[in-house]
Amino acid sequence: MSDQEEAAGSGGSVGDAATEPTPSPRQPDIADFDATDIEAPIVAIRKASPGALESAYWDAAKASPDRSPQQAVYYLLAAACSVHLRIDETGEPFGPKFEMDGRRSAVPSDWQGNQNAVLSSVLERIRHPGLRARLADIVWYNDRKQGKARQIAVEAYCEAAEGLRSGKYEDRFSESKAEISREEVDLITRAVAVARNSTRRQSSLPDRIQTNLSEMYNRARDHRDTDSLARIAKIRFRHSLIDDSQLAADLEAVALAAAEMHDYPLSIKQLWDLAAAAHDNRGDKAEQRRCLLAGVEQTLEMGKHVHPGSAQAHWIRTAISELRNIEDTAEKREELRLEMRRIQEKSLDEMGTFSFPVDFSEEVNSVVSAFETYSLPEAIKRFSMLQRPRKIEDLRQKALDTLRDGPIHLMFGATHTDEDGKVVAEVDGAPIRDMPSDEWIKGQISKEEEYTRFHWVNAAINPARVVISSNYPIEKRHLDPICLCSPLIPSTHADVMALGFSRFIQGDYISAAYMLIPQIENCIRYALRNANIDSSKIMQDMLQEDRSLSAILEKYQTELNALFTPYFVLQMDLLFNFRPGPALRHEMAHGKVGTGFCYHPDAVYACWFILHLSCIPLLSRWETVIGPAISS
Repeated sequence: MSDQEEAAGSGGSVGDAATEPTPSPRQPDIADFDATDIEAPIVAIRKASPGALESAYWDAAKASPDRSPQQAVYYLLAAACSVHLRIDETGEPFGPKFEMDGRRSAVPSDWQGNQNAVLSSVLERIRHPGLRARLADIVWYNDRKQGKARQIAVEAYCEAAEGLRSGKYEDRFSESKAEISREEVDLITRAVAVARNSTRRQSSLPDRIQTNLSEMYNRARDHRDTDSLARIAKIRFRHSLIDDSQLAADLEAVALAAAEMHDYPLSIKQLWDLAAAAHDNRGDKAEQRRCLLAGVEQTLEMGKHVHPGSAQAHWIRTAISELRNIEDTAEKREELRLEMRRIQEKSLDEMGTFSFPVDFSEEVNSVVSAFETYSLPEAIKRFSMLQRPRKIEDLRQKALDTLRDGPIHLMFGATHTDEDGKVVAEVDGAPIRDMPSDEWIKGQISKEEEYTRFHWVNAAINPARVVISSNYPIEKRHLDPICLCSPLIPSTHADVMALGFSRFIQGDYISAAYMLIPQIENCIRYALRNANIDSSKIMQDMLQEDRSLSAILEKYQTELNALFTPYFVLQMDLLFNFRPGPALRHEMAHGKVGTGFCYHPDAVYACWFILHLSCIPLLSRWETVIGPAISS
């Protein structure tokens, strides 16, 4: 942004950007707000959405005397109303309305510091709930210590939703015919996000939010509004605001009625799946299974709404994938396989799962208490150093000790399959008398490390990340200094890595995994190149190409041990390459990592591990270079 744009933010759509007036070069202070009738431009507007107020403030700014207090205030309010709110983004919910040619419209961080304090001081004088909610949300987003602003935002979002319900305000989607508008659900969804993201000590949602959710739920249920009902029901279920039995009964009744009216199958499926979750929550596995099967039928129903054979096959494959998670569905899967001539191996029927309780509460409380006291640079530094390297000799000895603790089952070999039933690894059993092979020991270390990663992710990494993201509005710019200075990261990839690290700390594990994990091979290759080690090879046709990660780990192990230490090289192998480990590099490169696995401890730990490797060389300069850069 230009200096003038950074002063007040810019607004308007992409098409409008060139025609909007140049923003005032100064930010309005409290005297400017005192001299301005803040709501005069929007007094006749009967919409609650900030987007509906934006053009009114732009028009008022253009009509105001140049460089007057009114012009400065109206420019800022127009820019604030233009900020794009992404309801489903929990880590970084606000973004620019447009970005083009290195320029962008306003974002909340444009008003940090003194301007944020000015906005905070005028919140309670604003009557329009849409404007009040937007400004209070921005103030709280910029400064998590602004608890009063958070409360004002929650109340204003609720007031706006109630105004839509009563008819006081018009829906921003004028063509919507739904009983409950999407805007109304969005407002309450954001109110929930602000209320719950404020502090870990809050035990329940505010009464006003609960009342709104209850009223909206009843209306959506009574009018068979499947989309709205699914969104509202998920919130009530997630926060235990309705009895599981009642929720399941309501959802099933609406799903059956909607199916008779031939409503959109995926909307109906949402209800069946949520009803299954409610039954599971109360321990009724039979009812859970019934609802899951009903949801699969709606997936198959989607195939009747498309005509190309490839599209129909997509929905059948999706249904087979869903049936894999439901017991005793082999006959149905076989029926679908014959229809589309594909199905996974029969061996998948022999697989099962088991679970056992683990209590990390004491460790979690210790981590949370510590991270609550850290500044942002210190928090990022300590977050990246949560786990210290261990001795490989200790890991090997622990693997050998398993022979003493459970020698019988370790004598048998094992096969490992992927989610499609294909065998991806075979492991020999341990010999009866001789020392196990290095490969067997490595396999045992890999199994132990799987639990270690589960432990660290749940007891330390996740709790620390939640505290950091709750206390500070983490953005990419906070991670830029690390990525620009780390010798592990090529300068051409610094932006990608910084964005990946910011998404990781925000809790967007899907984006983080897909941005960071594919970079590990190139980072290792870059480190070798900086050490004057060429990892490429010449093919038989005399063409040159880079070696894969597995080849690099095998051919350059000595050099890598010198660069990274043997422990880190082993971890690289176990996480990204080794079978039967997660082999994340291969899985990610071939697009096999699904949404759910991005939240698996292996994937989360892998993202943290890449951050860990990137930060280690910077520790000696953290206090003098990296920390100040993060703070600034």
